[in-house]
Amino acid sequence: MMKKTIGWGAFLTAIGMVVAVIVFIVRLQADLEYLVKDHSAQEKRLAAQEDRLAAIETKIKELSERDPATPITHSPEEACESAKIVALPTRTVPVHPTTRISWTPAHCKMVVQGYQDEMLVNEFQKIPKESGAVTVGQAITRPDGTMNLGMTELKIWVPGSPTPAHEGVWVNVRR
Repeated sequence: MMKKTIGWGAFLTAIGMVVAVIVFIVRLQADLEYLVKDHSAQEKRLAAQEDRLAAIETKIKELSERDPATPITHSPEEACESAKIVALPTRTVPVHPTTRISWTPAHCKMVVQGYQDEMLVNEFQKIPKESGAVTVGQAITRPDGTMNLGMTELKIWVPGSPTPAHEGVWVNVRR
C-alpha cells in the first residue's frame, strides 16, 4: 500500500487559506458590532423625534379646539421649547473653542450640552445661562479639564424637558 503525502507548498497554501478565513470572520464581526452600535444610536434619535412629534400633535389638537376669536399668544416657556442655535458655521467650516454659542430667542435659559463620538462630553445646567454665555470650548471641556477638538454636536435644552429644543448643530472645532 502506498502512502500519499502532501508537499510543503500545498500545506502552506492550506494554512494561508485558514488564516485568510479567520481574518475575514474577525472583520465581519467588527463590522457587525459597528452596525449594531450605529443602529442603537439611530433608535435613540428616532425615539426623541417621536416624542417631539407627539408634543407637536398635542399642540395642534389644542390649537384646533380653541376659540378662533381668542388670539394665539406664546408664553416665554413655549418660545424656549423651540429655541435654535444660531450663528455657528456648519461642520465644514472650523470654529475656534472661544466661539460663543448663541440661540434664539436669546432670553431663554437653556442647558447646553456638547457631544463627541455620540457621548456627552460636558453639560451646563447652572441656570441662568443666557444666549452667548457659554463657549464651544466650555461645551467640550471634560470634567478633568481636557478638551478634544474635532467634530462636535451641540444641543440646547429647556431645563426639565425630556428632549432637546432641536436637533443638534454639528461643528468642527479647531485651534
